[in-house]
Amino acid sequence: MLFTKNKNLFYLTFVFIALLPACDKINSLLDKQQSGSDTNSSTSAPPTEDKKTPSPFPAPPEKPSPFPAPPAPAKEKNITPPAPQKMGSSNKRIPSITEIPVEAPLTLPVDRLITDSSGRKLDVTITARYGTEIAVTRKKDSKSFDLPIEKLSEADITFVLKLPTSSKPEKVDPFVTRRIKMIQNYEKDIIRLREEVVSGNFSTSQMRGKNKEQGKIDLKIQDLQDQIRRHLAQ
Repeated sequence: MLFTKNKNLFYLTFVFIALLPACDKINSLLDKQQSGSDTNSSTSAPPTEDKKTPSPFPAPPEKPSPFPAPPAPAKEKNITPPAPQKMGSSNKRIPSITEIPVEAPLTLPVDRLITDSSGRKLDVTITARYGTEIAVTRKKDSKSFDLPIEKLSEADITFVLKLPTSSKPEKVDPFVTRRIKMIQNYEKDIIRLREEVVSGNFSTSQMRGKNKEQGKIDLKIQDLQDQIRRHLAQ
């Protein structure tokens, strides 16, 4: 019985001694794994930040500054200087000394040697100015007519624009007026003759005489109208 117990103890001691190297290897492997996990945790763990605890009281409002804000700086404008004008670059004609207008009188009529845009000269007396026209009397033959201001030379236009203006009166031509009155009288005679012919109180010979008289009056009216046309065409 005692021998059996000693034999078992002997076997246990032999097994324990045989397993010691294996236990040492297992312990070394466990130590290596533990040291590797420590290094990984140290490198991967982020640094802890100090978090500030919020204050339970609200922040005081900012006081407005008693001084006004400074004005924004003005932007500089790129001002380009005007290009210098070259002599003779303008196409405007410079009037000569003789073309410089003199001061016009304030009253009319006034004598002046005027020049039109074509360079033709005319010695006239300016009697009136009607807006865009002037009334002149030619000294050569005392004939009166109107001239458009735009057809005058630059110097004459400047002179004429200083003259006083007036409303244009209606033209009364005695030659035309007298002939118009004659035509009106002849037309009355024609109406009278027609009424007499229509009444039938005259003989056949008298009727023929009245018809001839009416034809003569028609010729007179036509002649007066031709005289008026020729007069106005001059």
